Amino acid sequence: MTRRGEVRACGYIWKPWDDGVATHVHDRFLVTTWGFGSINKSKVFVTYPKSRDPMARDKIGICLAPGKTREEAMQRGISWVEKYRNSGGPESPEKLFPKLFRDWRIIYRNRLDILGHLFFTNGNGYSWLDGAVVANSDGKPRKSRRLPKGAPKWLSPEFFALKDYRLQDRIQRAHFDREEAKMEIGPLPDDGKPRHFYPICQYSLILCIPDDVRPDWLKVAYEAALCLRDRQDPSPPKYSLEDTTRPLENIKHGKRIVAELEAKYPYLKPSA
Repeated sequence: MTRRGEVRACGYIWKPWDDGVATHVHDRFLVTTWGFGSINKSKVFVTYPKSRDPMARDKIGICLAPGKTREEAMQRGISWVEKYRNSGGPESPEKLFPKLFRDWRIIYRNRLDILGHLFFTNGNGYSWLDGAVVANSDGKPRKSRRLPKGAPKWLSPEFFALKDYRLQDRIQRAHFDREEAKMEIGPLPDDGKPRHFYPICQYSLILCIPDDVRPDWLKVAYEAALCLRDRQDPSPPKYSLEDTTRPLENIKHGKRIVAELEAKYPYLKPSA
């Protein structure tokens, strides 16, 4: 028997939560769902006491694909929890990086592109969880969009004559999807030249490495810190020539982080 406002579904009792309902699964997982227009959203919060989240949050939220019904959204949350637990936790860099190269060819051309995005970029869609970097969504790659039947070619006179701006957008997206599909899958060779990395801030994952960091993820975090120290271009970026401080601040961050990691984990430091 359930209390008022509670729902029994998918083998669990769901209690009122914000604008929807929620249930605890295996203690540390809170599965939530709520209606949003014609769909039902789902999000899993994972309790992570070791988190060094800059906002002092000890729960990491994972957004999942919406369901057409509330029960579908509920089951997606529960299935994500079971899959996460049964797989032994987050993926290793060796498993994650090839997927990123395959699914996002425009963004990730070489290893440094991935390191820069994961560890330096603010709001990059990733968080620390259980000592590893994980996507804070279910991470499914987008489906390739096809050119609508009978639609004009991108940038053709007929394309610019269209009054349907949504159709223009579909045509443009389909064009770039086709071009991306033709691109070689990385990693491509790194030219070794200096880079302009995203400005480091308190939300950058390189500043939030947890104490329970896994050895495989510590290794790539250290690699990223070395790149920040040694590969950051000290000159102002072309898109912001008046910004003379951020590149130098990045280098300072890199030096400090490398020193801190080597002091805390002496085995990282290359032997003389």
